[in-house]
Amino acid sequence: MCPLLILMHSNLCDPAGRGPLRTVPAERTVPLWSVIARLPLPPGRSTQPGVAGPFAGVSGDALIVAGGSNFPDKKPWEGGRKAYVDEVYVLMARTDGVGGDGAGA
Repeated sequence: MCPLLILMHSNLCDPAGRGPLRTVPAERTVPLWSVIARLPLPPGRSTQPGVAGPFAGVSGDALIVAGGSNFPDKKPWEGGRKAYVDEVYVLMARTDGVGGDGAGA
């Protein structure tokens, strides 16, 4: 399965107005990455190639990732054909605020 990576800027505030989501020292220049969930397998596939260029956003407590494209069978330089994705993935926030519950389309 393909990891779902989220990069959060240290100055973002949570929607409930409780202040910064994370405090990071000003001298830190390397982004902090964290895998919070993995995309589920697409219907009829045994691997998850991920998606490029999806529409993504947050609505309430849900992260929504929709559409995009990938090369599911071969890499483009190996003659792979681009496929457009019509799946919608929804990741609900956990109550402890740490990550997601793995919910998928």
